[in-house]
Amino acid sequence: MVMRLVEVDNLQGAILFRTAVFKANEGLVWTVSLYVELMKEDVGTRIIVVCVGSVCGALAMAICEFVSASSKFEIKEARLKRGEELTDDETNLPCPLMAAMAAAGGFACSAIFPIVAAPIREYKVRLAAAVGVASVASPALGMLIARLGKAPVVNSSLSFLIGGWLLMASAFAFIKFLDEIRCEKEPICGYK
Repeated sequence: MVMRLVEVDNLQGAILFRTAVFKANEGLVWTVSLYVELMKEDVGTRIIVVCVGSVCGALAMAICEFVSASSKFEIKEARLKRGEELTDDETNLPCPLMAAMAAAGGFACSAIFPIVAAPIREYKVRLAAAVGVASVASPALGMLIARLGKAPVVNSSLSFLIGGWLLMASAFAFIKFLDEIRCEKEPICGYK
């Protein structure tokens, strides 16, 4: 069904769908990185923080996409006034509000996935489950983007997967670094 929607000759719809998928991957990886920080907290705290983080992240993505789409639209209008010729990509820009909604929706939908690991009591199993969810979903989103753009599926899937792992690893390392700095007084996350 998704591929059928993508094959329709609707450049604006394809751009919006692509935006939603990219933001979905960002939401997934960002939330898992946030979730890693909360691994030692109780289940309720983890769920609340991931939900709040998902909403805040979705709003941030919406604002960024709205500003980006608005600036592209303004540039297009200025170039048209000067009589310049535009490519199809430049003339078929999506509405900034629609782009913002696609970004927010994509981010929010996938940012909620790490909650599946919340009830797991064992820390290492919970961490593996959260990273595992991202490790399965990220390449799937990469494959979706590749199919949308008629690009190599393996390259796109690996880019999403490796990029996600790098982001999660850097977030985890940064949290451990901060914890080491404050470890004598009060650890941030309880990592030792």
